[in-house]
Amino acid sequence: MHSDDAGDAATLGQPVDADLVADTCVPTGHVFVPLWEEQYALVVPPDHPLAIREAVALQDLHGVAFVERTHCELAASWHAGMGPLQVVPDVRARVRSEEWALGLVAAGVGVTIAPLHLARQRDDVVVRGDVPELQAAKRRVGLVHSGRAEGTLAEVLRVCEAWVAGGVLAGA
Repeated sequence: MHSDDAGDAATLGQPVDADLVADTCVPTGHVFVPLWEEQYALVVPPDHPLAIREAVALQDLHGVAFVERTHCELAASWHAGMGPLQVVPDVRARVRSEEWALGLVAAGVGVTIAPLHLARQRDDVVVRGDVPELQAAKRRVGLVHSGRAEGTLAEVLRVCEAWVAGGVLAGA
């Protein structure tokens, strides 16, 4: 398996034993162990008008400078959802990772839609988790592997199973 945005070996295109991915990105024939569920949010630069607006809706993104996350498994859904509303953001950058997208938002390039947990870790952006159209948008993230687990990977899977059994995904 290969990952485009993971650690050093995976970034170089070398095979990895396991990877963290969304459940919609599991390669055929691989095993997915769900670890958590996350919501999406609108992330804006601190000095952006949407950062202080009392209420924000998806329609407010029309014509707004936007950083598109091209690898996002929900990108097609965002585009489909914006079409009927005639919302066309001004795409200023296309990136393949959440980290790059958030860095460009912090630099003032534009706004983006990103997983809530990653955006909350940054103090140089404003996270708008109150956009009504994003409330139901969620993804499940987990560990994916080929199904053959030995050594360290087997131990990691034992820990993951205990974690999931402990109710981490309760309500998912």
